[in-house]
Amino acid sequence: RVNLLGEDREEDVLTALGGQNLCRVQQSQAMPTRSAVRSFVTESGRALVQDRLWHRLGRYIREGDTVVVDTGTCNVGIRSASLPDGVTVLTQNAWASIGWSVPALLGAYHANPTGRHILVVGDGALALTVQEISTMLTSGHAPLIVVLNNGGYLVEDFAGGRKMECNDIWVWHYDRIPEVFDGLGRHKPLGLRVRTEDDLERALQDAEQAQTDGRLGSDKDAAAVPE
Repeated sequence: RVNLLGEDREEDVLTALGGQNLCRVQQSQAMPTRSAVRSFVTESGRALVQDRLWHRLGRYIREGDTVVVDTGTCNVGIRSASLPDGVTVLTQNAWASIGWSVPALLGAYHANPTGRHILVVGDGALALTVQEISTMLTSGHAPLIVVLNNGGYLVEDFAGGRKMECNDIWVWHYDRIPEVFDGLGRHKPLGLRVRTEDDLERALQDAEQAQTDGRLGSDKDAAAVPE
């Protein structure tokens, strides 16, 4: 034991700690390779839910991508996605502050303009910092933004164990947000609304082309909470 209340010097404390077995390191089990993860088969006409969304995004994301996920159902869902090596994921749990991801995406783009940048954010979080999409446009950035239309602060309902009116928010036309911030018509950003799995497939293809053309791809989804 180290007596931290006495007159022990800092180096004595460090030496004593160095000799302690503070933790046992267990050999981690090998994670399944990306090829071992079953492929995603689109079910035409099937309503899109978050579990299936994250499964598909895991197959869409590739090496070199930067993925930013906001707090709430997004932060839960990303854990179920099978991602390849070489992907940067930005998330935060300590403060659980919603809305941080939109300006974080902008900062990530400025820090590393190479590769694709993907944001997944809930509707409640987006409402706090949505104006940064305007800055992305004027900066010439073209990320893929996936907005989960939860109809409010869904994770708060689950945390409280019941549906609460105070967590409801007014629904926007999320697919029109990119156009709102392109008042002069210079960037012609893409906004899409997704309700089914085949809608998602078409949206991902269109967004991929939009990013290639340097336009903002904004993909929308109405989904249930991930398991």
